[in-house]
Amino acid sequence: MKRLNNMQTINEQASIWISKEQDGLNEQENKLFLKWLENSTHQEAYDSIIDIRNAFKTLPSFCQNQLKFEVKKELRMTKVLQKLKPLAFVAVFLLTVSFTIFQMTSSSNPLYSEEFVSEYKLNTVINLQDGSKIILDANSKIKVDFFKNTRKVAFLKGKAIFEVKKDISRPFIIYSNNVQIEVVGTKFEVTNIKNISTIQVKEGTVKVSQQIYANKYKILSLLTKGQNVSINTKGEILSYGEIEPSEIATWQKGYIVFNKTSLKDALDEFSRYVDINVAYEDFELSKLPIAGKFSINEFDKFLSALPKIYPIKIKDLNKTITISNKIN
Repeated sequence: MKRLNNMQTINEQASIWISKEQDGLNEQENKLFLKWLENSTHQEAYDSIIDIRNAFKTLPSFCQNQLKFEVKKELRMTKVLQKLKPLAFVAVFLLTVSFTIFQMTSSSNPLYSEEFVSEYKLNTVINLQDGSKIILDANSKIKVDFFKNTRKVAFLKGKAIFEVKKDISRPFIIYSNNVQIEVVGTKFEVTNIKNISTIQVKEGTVKVSQQIYANKYKILSLLTKGQNVSINTKGEILSYGEIEPSEIATWQKGYIVFNKTSLKDALDEFSRYVDINVAYEDFELSKLPIAGKFSINEFDKFLSALPKIYPIKIKDLNKTITISNKIN
């Protein structure tokens, strides 16, 4: 308790020196100030309040005004204003604002932060500090931030399976485009491709919300085991249905499934795992339907099978695949 009181006194002294600096120090005061700073604890307190004061200056004006109002109200309630001289009031005001800003900035700074990119590698396993696990598909990217009261993941692109460790005091929240996915403990897949977010639940329950503005979200759906939903950036539900949990994230097992998928979408899916470009001499060919189960590692077999199914010709040159009509 004594140490805490000492630190409070040092912080008050630092605030007073900062206030005096603003008014201008005379020669004698400057010598005393430099002498005071020779103590490393004093220097740290001074630097800390300067940093926090600078952080205050970066806030929007309406936030600054609101914060000033709250601080003054608090000081009036404690009748501090009536007892302080102008310089002392400035110091206490600065200290109170600094403490408030410190609380704001410390709560907004992550305890842990890391970005993960899988590129063409399949099944990149990420074991997080809280015991949760994320498995990334190829060409996927996420950013993980753990705070005191929340666990957040920015899902930037691709596909991933999440196995979330239950922690009621710290919800696990994923942001994909303007969609928020909140869980406590469950297993599910999230896809963020072509600005469409798809959530498929293998176990547990997932709350899916749409961002309205700033930090305001509207609940769109509560998904349970075997349910899925696809949402665009406008918050419109494109599809909602059920799926066998065993068919979720088949890329983990090394294969992908097409069900009346267009040839273009099928080749786009393969391009996540193989470095290719595709050109169509007739765009109508891109609409040909594809169905079946295909190995991710056997793209060449998939490609060679297409001319046996449809009257098309395929030319593969320097990673560029050209698809045209077969001429009899």
